[in-house]
Amino acid sequence: MAFEKATKAGVKSLIGIYGGSGSGKTLSALLLARGLVGPNGFVAVIDTENKRGQLYADMIPHGYDIDQLNAPFSSKKYMDMIEQAEAACGDRDGALVIDSASHEWEGVGGVISAAEGIAESRAQRNNKDWNGAVAFGDWKAPKAEHKHMVLKMLGSKLHIICCMRAQRKSHQIEKKDYEKHGIKSSANTTITQDDFQTPIQDGNFIYEFTVNIELSNEHPGVPIIRKIHEQLWPAFPDGKQISVETGETIAAWIQDGGHKTADDVYAVEDASHAATCGIDKYEKHFMALTANQRKMLVQGGWHATNKETAATADKEIAALKEQS
Repeated sequence: MAFEKATKAGVKSLIGIYGGSGSGKTLSALLLARGLVGPNGFVAVIDTENKRGQLYADMIPHGYDIDQLNAPFSSKKYMDMIEQAEAACGDRDGALVIDSASHEWEGVGGVISAAEGIAESRAQRNNKDWNGAVAFGDWKAPKAEHKHMVLKMLGSKLHIICCMRAQRKSHQIEKKDYEKHGIKSSANTTITQDDFQTPIQDGNFIYEFTVNIELSNEHPGVPIIRKIHEQLWPAFPDGKQISVETGETIAAWIQDGGHKTADDVYAVEDASHAATCGIDKYEKHFMALTANQRKMLVQGGWHATNKETAATADKEIAALKEQS
């Protein structure tokens, strides 16, 4: 082993997509997967939704493979199927859609179910009726297996896209707190729901993702970005549905940097410097670049960042003029 120059080339993305039924999770994930691996890449689906993943067979360019995962939805079964997808992929660039990862958490045989089973067995051994309570120690084994599954995804040679069901959490508000929540009611307590959705999975699960996306039923397929690397914003134009092009843009960003020439490095640095002089000078500089250099800046996310820098520079210049 030896230290070597760091590069994004070859890195695999881990993407989370969550939302309610009908929000476009499965179709968005499949389009994204195809874009990530290109027309000759391998796209597979682990389907826990009773073959509903097959509904899009005619809508995804170059198709995809699918396999059914039935209950019990243990973490170990998910790991085994990830390995099967890796084997089926071979030497091709590959992407795996897990639809859905929520079953691994709350489904039959999932983490919650396994912890409850341990608690119930303990009560039976003690000749007691189980009251539904789960002790801290009952979570140890199921959560350990869940962590192994997460590590399996992080170490996979495939891009992995996890679809998750979502819910809006409810909260009981007491009358003394009505004013700060803007509630008008004569009741002593009331129930409110969050304005945002929460993925049905372990609370720490989403922090492993390169990109974390919420989808709504009001605008199916249009991403609400909850976590993202700042240079990936160009992949998600405002109001646009997730598409094959979304995956292509992410793939280009990942591949970028693996084989940069000295001229490419200077082009990035010069463009960043030009942005500090304001939007007019930056736009003139940008248009004077070669087509390949402009494409590199856009796909790498530098163009969007530079425009923000230029806009800030214009505000600072205008403020200085007012002071003088």
